[in-house]
Amino acid sequence: MKENDLIAIGKITREWGIRGEVLIAPMTSDIERFKSLKKVAVEPLAGGLHWMDIKSLKSHKGMPLVAFKNIANPEDAKKLRGALVKVEQKDSPPLPDGFYYQHQILGLEAVNLSGDVLGRIESIIQTGSNDVYVIKAKGKELLVPAIKEVVKKIDLASGKIIIEPMEVIEE
Repeated sequence: MKENDLIAIGKITREWGIRGEVLIAPMTSDIERFKSLKKVAVEPLAGGLHWMDIKSLKSHKGMPLVAFKNIANPEDAKKLRGALVKVEQKDSPPLPDGFYYQHQILGLEAVNLSGDVLGRIESIIQTGSNDVYVIKAKGKELLVPAIKEVVKKIDLASGKIIIEPMEVIEE
């Protein structure tokens, strides 16, 4: 399995308690998916990817609290702080038509209605009301709201997103 077949669904924020549990900040809209997991890939900040078996899972203030089988104390758990928790893409539930996972959007080539290349989507800002796509283009950033008035088509097969930029208002 290639590393790009994995998607991050959470980030370990800190160790918890005396048994080596870790608290995970979810990076998924469906935190219930953690309940069905038996094994995850953990990618520490220092690098490397390790498959780890989940011993137990609880919830603490809406965040998963996980105990891994090979982590038995807070010192070992502390080494995982900041690590990404990943699963295989194939294990992601299907989304309704017109909805996409962030990993599907990242890296798409952004073009306008005329077909002119604007750049690539480098990151996504979550604002609460709608996402904002950050497009890197010729040394600058374009911020594009992910709304139907601007995003006209997402074509995963061709790796493109077609947008109709909004008018720039200057004072």
